[in-house]
Amino acid sequence: MLATRATKQAKAGLALGLTMACAVMGTNFAMAQPASAVDHLPRDVQAHYKKVWGDEFDGNKLDTTKWAVPTGCFDLASGMEGRFRTDMVRQYDGKLHLLAQYDKNGRPCQAGHAAFSTGMVNSYYLSDWKDKSVAHAWGPGTYYEASIKLPEGNKNSGARASWASFWLTSTTFNWPASGELDVFESRGYDSGWLQANVHTQPRQGNKERSHQHQHVLDRNIVGNTQTAFHTHGVLNKKDGTIEFYYDGHMVHRVTPDDANWPFAKAANKFFIRLNHQVGGLNEPYKKASPKDYEVAKDMQVDYVRVYQEKTAADKPQDAVVHVSDWRLRNKLNQAIAQVTHTKRGDAQPMLVSDLEKLTTLDLSARDGAESWEKIKNLEGIQYAKNLTFISLKNTEVKDLTPLNSLKKLKSVELSWPLTINR
Repeated sequence: MLATRATKQAKAGLALGLTMACAVMGTNFAMAQPASAVDHLPRDVQAHYKKVWGDEFDGNKLDTTKWAVPTGCFDLASGMEGRFRTDMVRQYDGKLHLLAQYDKNGRPCQAGHAAFSTGMVNSYYLSDWKDKSVAHAWGPGTYYEASIKLPEGNKNSGARASWASFWLTSTTFNWPASGELDVFESRGYDSGWLQANVHTQPRQGNKERSHQHQHVLDRNIVGNTQTAFHTHGVLNKKDGTIEFYYDGHMVHRVTPDDANWPFAKAANKFFIRLNHQVGGLNEPYKKASPKDYEVAKDMQVDYVRVYQEKTAADKPQDAVVHVSDWRLRNKLNQAIAQVTHTKRGDAQPMLVSDLEKLTTLDLSARDGAESWEKIKNLEGIQYAKNLTFISLKNTEVKDLTPLNSLKKLKSVELSWPLTINR
């Protein structure tokens, strides 16, 4: 039996993996399982988008062609008490670590004294930087996703003053008119609290404040953000619609609400910011305790991935599928005819697009069937990518590996009777 283990890079293509080995009439059946947590890429993104950029954080050194590391202070007037430092950004064990720690010496900042050192990375240089070598940003038709575990804390101790976040801002730096997407903001003292937000035009009468579309996620969906990795994503559709995702579930949707909506403008590019800040204007952010941060608190990032909508050039041409087993070809044509309400001959050639219409498939033979009646080879079935159930009862199939590529397949009915569920 062949055993496989997926790398972090490979697991991007595995929506649901399972290692299964079943001896069924001498059959070996192996399905690959991701090396770590299951990915939760939204189905629309799986079907219509392609990966264009990302970082799996393998190795022990940050890729400085992808990430810029800010230094200095960040809006201490808003209660933030951290000063960004390069030594608070580290990479090891296949993850990015953004740290926050008390600095007994402190550092002066524009708006006061920064008692904490914190870590942040951007996928784009800041407007006043001379080094413009890091410049990764994307416009409408883009999905951004990161797998993150937040630092542990509660109302009494730990990372209770941490303000960890994943957000996007425009390369024009014309905030707030150019827009901002907060994929999530968190509160270190509350492991079940996350907020998504869309910032747009300046508020009437106050050009320094943005119009916001805030949404606090349902605790029953969030669970605990501090004990396991969760995926956080935002989809900026070409029409400017914004959809937020948590572990593959859409949790918030905002549609364009004015003529100057910044997220539908092709020239308005957004870059990624991952930030572990300390402090804020609300309790217990205010006056973060040095004792809580004597030992550095750690925001961990397993990966960051960016997907863009496929163009016509990205989509493969429809092709005729080779099906070597005539019994399988007959069954497939019958199934396609049933779902499309058309007439098809048993020997009729079929296209990839025909097989993609199938969601369930019964390939079983009747009880007492002769050997010549039973399907023996599944070659071609791998193109029926939307199958969720398949019955192989009473067949003589000895190689089930064509099923490995069917990522939506949940259940396989074999003989005895025996059903394997993912």
